[in-house]
Amino acid sequence: MEPLGFKDLTVQNREAVELFELLYSITECINNFDYASLESTYGQRIQVSDSIYMIEWRLCHLEEISRSRQSWKRAGSVPLLPSIEEGERPPRYPSPTDLSDVLIYAAHLFLHLAIRGQPPSAQRHRALAEALMSALCDPILTLDLLSQPKAYEVPGSQVSRGNSGQVAGQSGTGNLPTPYAPTSEISNVNMPRPSRDELHANILLWALFVGSCVRVPVSLDSSVLLGNHHEFFINALRNYCRMRNIVDKDTLAEKLKDIMWLYSWCEHQLTLVWNEIGNDLRPWVTAGEQVNVPLPASRDQREQSQ
Repeated sequence: MEPLGFKDLTVQNREAVELFELLYSITECINNFDYASLESTYGQRIQVSDSIYMIEWRLCHLEEISRSRQSWKRAGSVPLLPSIEEGERPPRYPSPTDLSDVLIYAAHLFLHLAIRGQPPSAQRHRALAEALMSALCDPILTLDLLSQPKAYEVPGSQVSRGNSGQVAGQSGTGNLPTPYAPTSEISNVNMPRPSRDELHANILLWALFVGSCVRVPVSLDSSVLLGNHHEFFINALRNYCRMRNIVDKDTLAEKLKDIMWLYSWCEHQLTLVWNEIGNDLRPWVTAGEQVNVPLPASRDQREQSQ
């Protein structure tokens, strides 16, 4: 049997999708607020406020169902989930690559952090962060995001990337080095992916990003597994970006915007997160006999240096 991978990621819970769509609508509404004339948007802001309360109540309800399902799972009896698949397919059992719970907890965290504007270091985020970590366990273990990614070959070239300083296609016998090609630009060449697979893969990426925005101080009495939430999400996000050949900030931002994006908040948080993972995602470059030559500074780096 072929091992599970990106193509197997799915969201089986219809209500989770509906709530996420509602949260997306709220986010887009806030993005389009005319802050120069708040009086004209008074009614709209009241409606958004009511929707926020409603969606949070429904998210809490789904989280309670999720906790009950986990209890049933430990007891050896897992209930069926309603499927969002069209047609006459019967309800399916939760699978290791089902992102329903991941979507629920990540959406709730996004609601607290981005929409409500609560500090990322607030202790109240601890419970949701731990719940998101727990929900991510199956997808992360299935995709092996906790260990260093194995060397991979760039499609269409002989360049491979790994933890060593040697680039595939360049041996110690003096062979000419293989020219570098940006992996993020060619990763999909001759490898069409269904938009649905891309959507589910980006949902996981977005959930890891939201988790990485939580910066609750490590508690001394926390368990080893659930102690450092931020480090857990950052490591998983870094490895996931490597797997998907996301090697620049703009590409990451583009994929996150495909899911949900609150402009000012997300831009600031992406800068903070990229400062932590960006250096580790630099592609390998060959120039003459030099390997891993530093790339030209990005626009953000140039602005920061000024």
